[in-house]
Amino acid sequence: MTRCADVETLIGSRIDGTAGPAENARLDAHLAACPDCAALLAEETAIDEALAAHLGDAKPSTAFDGAVRQRIRRERRPVGGWIPDVLNAAGVLMVLVGAVPVALGWNGVTGVVAAATALAVGLYPLLLATWAGDTEPGELDPAP
Repeated sequence: MTRCADVETLIGSRIDGTAGPAENARLDAHLAACPDCAALLAEETAIDEALAAHLGDAKPSTAFDGAVRQRIRRERRPVGGWIPDVLNAAGVLMVLVGAVPVALGWNGVTGVVAAATALAVGLYPLLLATWAGDTEPGELDPAP
């Protein structure tokens, strides 16, 4: 079953005329069971038709598409966007070089638990950054 969060992409594909038969079938099945998403499709279609009527045959310049894509890439990669990755890697390195050997020097279960805890604390921000960048199953990757 398609989730409501995935329907916006499917609706956009249908309105743009880029949806394939499988996407249309998934969307139709979801719309049959979800009146909120059916209303969203009707609203988006009305907006698209109103814009088409208002703009007529207006065509963007040939440079427009490239300029929009370039701006999206710039906004997706902020200046200094690599800094959190470097800080996360430094934290993991400090845990591996400092805390883990000390913890493993302790005897028995205490050392193992302390080492595992130090690793978990050091890797947690790195895992969060990785998980935050994941796309949902069936979701299109926004990268051009």
